[in-house]
Amino acid sequence: MILHILKPEAEDYTKLTDICHNAKKHWGYPDYLIDLWKDDLTITPRFIRNNYVLKVENERQEILGFGSILKDSVNSVYEITHLWVLPACISNSVGKFLLENLEKKASHQNTVKVVSDPNMVPFFQKYGYQKVGEVKSKPDGRKLPLMKKIIKRTN
Repeated sequence: MILHILKPEAEDYTKLTDICHNAKKHWGYPDYLIDLWKDDLTITPRFIRNNYVLKVENERQEILGFGSILKDSVNSVYEITHLWVLPACISNSVGKFLLENLEKKASHQNTVKVVSDPNMVPFFQKYGYQKVGEVKSKPDGRKLPLMKKIIKRTN
């Protein structure tokens, strides 16, 4: 499979939102939780236009996944705010390809953090992220792992 990394068009928002929902459902979350997380799982044209978002397409121009990374200018820390892959592509290196391309946005010796779904902790650990804490989530009492990695560039 040939993968391409591209900036999505604002018109891709529906497909990106569908990928979020399908990926969450893949982990077995019930519909009432998907509804509770709807705002967090909805991508808007404005989000695409105003943020650093990348999509992965195959040779047939089908979107297989997408992600976004934002810089916290106060702390010079980058945060991966989305990293979603179609369930059928989870074991096809699409996530790795996407993560590597998002990390390129963070320059040498910068920290990248991600508030991860618990099911994704092994994925992030495989690529050098360490769990450093937890962040409150919905519903009340739920906590998500906070993962961090220092980006080290070698030439």
